[in-house]
Amino acid sequence: MLVRANWFRRALSCEVIVCAGLIASAGLTIGTGTFVRAEDAEAPASAVAPVGTPSVEPVKMAATTVLLRYKFQPGQFLHYEVADHVRYVTQQAGNSFETLQRNDSAKHFRVVTIEEDGSALLEPIIDRIRMSAKLHEKPVVEFDSAKDKLAPPEFQRHKEAVGKPMARFLFTPSGELKSVKLLEANVPPAVAAAAAKADPKMSFLVPLPTESIAVGHRWKQKYNESISVGQGLFQPVPMLRQFELIGIADGIATIKFKTSILALLNDAKAQGQLAQQTPSGTIEFDIERGLIRSRKFVTNETVLNAFGQQTLLQVSGESTEKLVPHEAVIQQAGFTTE
Repeated sequence: MLVRANWFRRALSCEVIVCAGLIASAGLTIGTGTFVRAEDAEAPASAVAPVGTPSVEPVKMAATTVLLRYKFQPGQFLHYEVADHVRYVTQQAGNSFETLQRNDSAKHFRVVTIEEDGSALLEPIIDRIRMSAKLHEKPVVEFDSAKDKLAPPEFQRHKEAVGKPMARFLFTPSGELKSVKLLEANVPPAVAAAAAKADPKMSFLVPLPTESIAVGHRWKQKYNESISVGQGLFQPVPMLRQFELIGIADGIATIKFKTSILALLNDAKAQGQLAQQTPSGTIEFDIERGLIRSRKFVTNETVLNAFGQQTLLQVSGESTEKLVPHEAVIQQAGFTTE
């Protein structure tokens, strides 16, 4: 079933290769997006800027500017908690089916090295994952990596990914993905190909402008998603992710974003495959520490005729990711901060 396949493809890209969310996944991967008409798109597919390169769009400037930069330190560990849930509703031949998915995880990444230009080599690891899935009237399928020795077939790949590094990612201080080195040989060919070219959709950091900006500044990132066209073939679809700095308070920069499809898609089945790939949400960035403090993604998409005539697909959900304070990490491990 297309809905089920999309869920597990998304979960793999976000959690096994670490969100490459957005993420995703995305990471994880989700959001309120719009299928952009050709006349509304900022640029046609043939005029898309270099894939993955964020660019600054000047808008009305405020008086104070700030330079947003990642400031990772060698040997640093950053822990995050992720709560992700999504609801699918499909309608076909007068029947309605509901699928519920839940994914709660604890993960961290280690700063392996810092290069002379400030680029950081990051190694993400999933520490724990709790997953559940309920397909219409069937029983709930669950898995908790901390309690269950065996995983249902649907979650087996996720179980195998817990507790071990799958890849290393090299990022510039502005969050541009420079390279990906896979540490696991048994990965899907599509993942290996994406890693070889440092595909920006594998990135789990927010791209930042290369210059100082003020509240109201906007910047954007263009990249490609892939959709299946049958017989094992895939077609790239140009995407646009737009960011805006909407506030600065107590050293925290708040950024909102939305994702759109730049191509004109007349095929509803293709639109259905991308229903979860248009996230929107907010990000909190700690300016002094140079790291993401939290982010939230929301989705609410409806696609008519996604599985053929007189069918309907509705996808809605929310994903939150929060930085875990160092003291909380120690306490969870059974130690004290004294």
